[in-house]
Amino acid sequence: MRRVGRILGWVLILLALVVLGGDVLASLDSGGDFMPRPFGQLWFDVNADSLNLLQAAIQRHVHPAIWEPGITTILLLPAFVVIAVPGLLLAVLCRPRPARRRAMFY
Repeated sequence: MRRVGRILGWVLILLALVVLGGDVLASLDSGGDFMPRPFGQLWFDVNADSLNLLQAAIQRHVHPAIWEPGITTILLLPAFVVIAVPGLLLAVLCRPRPARRRAMFY
């Protein structure tokens, strides 16, 4: 299970670097001002229907207050940060444990 978590963590880190690279390239095209893409914009570009479905489901079945201050805040963060943080957490928490050293004298 640790191996799966570690691999998933590294995949998320790699994906965050790809998104960051895309943001850097877009900033070079726009004159050099670095404006990272918000996570909500990336999600909308990839699959707008699932974002709208999630919003409707949370507002109807859970509570509208969870969507507006909570999830909206996450959607406004830079996409590479939102993707990298869980990746880093998984990579660190699922890293292999160091081998135990045995005492020479009991």
